[in-house]
Amino acid sequence: MQNRIRKTVMVLIAALFSFLCFVYQGYCAKEKIAYIVPTLANPFFVDMTTSAREAMKKHPEADIVVQAPPDFTNVDQQVALIENAVTLKVKVICLVAADSKAVLPALKKAQNAKIPVLLVDNTVDPDSAKKANLVVAGHVGSDNILGGKLAGEFIGKALQGRGQVAMLEGVLGSDVANARKRGFTEALAKFPGIHLVASQTANYSREQGLNVFQNILIANPNLDAVFAANDEMALGAVKALQESKTSKKILIVGFDATADGLAAVKRGEMAATVQQQPKEMGRIAIDLALQLMQGKTVPADTMVPVKLISHQAK
Repeated sequence: MQNRIRKTVMVLIAALFSFLCFVYQGYCAKEKIAYIVPTLANPFFVDMTTSAREAMKKHPEADIVVQAPPDFTNVDQQVALIENAVTLKVKVICLVAADSKAVLPALKKAQNAKIPVLLVDNTVDPDSAKKANLVVAGHVGSDNILGGKLAGEFIGKALQGRGQVAMLEGVLGSDVANARKRGFTEALAKFPGIHLVASQTANYSREQGLNVFQNILIANPNLDAVFAANDEMALGAVKALQESKTSKKILIVGFDATADGLAAVKRGEMAATVQQQPKEMGRIAIDLALQLMQGKTVPADTMVPVKLISHQAK
């Protein structure tokens, strides 16, 4: 009896192994695009990768593998994902770089393996890339300097050129975060009566946005406005303001126009948000990646428009 059971189990295991081998061979038969983002805990990247997956459904001959570390600050894990994609010999890597310098050695490995890299949203540091002789296939993104300027101009006009302003920055080392800060501070420079009294990173996190802005409010009781470099941090600032019980009106401006961000603008909790189009980025990235798989050359930069959406415009 035991021998019969043992034989039956062995047959089932063998059948299962054969089936898995068949599935694996079929899976490996498809050419793959690796789509690596900093995190899938942020709705911006969820929208982007969902759109990318939808675009791939029209191309059953290829496959997309979406991967991300658990958090935006886990740069080492993102580097490991890039290196793994190179090891697996994917055909194209679409990358939203969590850090504009730290990813360069991994991208150099991709280049040496003749795997084209398409940067999405974030770019790499141009000087460091030049020193490493790294050449990427192209970039799909938004004008983040312009986005920062739109936020700064909106706040400057809303405050009629006078007041105290704070900023919640993105992840340090991110080209996108640097660009949004640069655009914002350049816009504020046109309003000499407005003073930037605090500028701290909250790593694109709603929870960190809440904690950091709570401290900013305590240190700056006369604050008039805050620009958060993404909607998650802006929503954290909204909660911090609500919990502070202050009667002072403080303008909160975000970036990305996520569903939660737009809802907060509609309710008047946020004054405005700068709209990027992550779904369009995802769609365009796949279109360009498929061209790269065919050996074609793609544009160095493909820019998706940005615009400011305000509560006043509702």
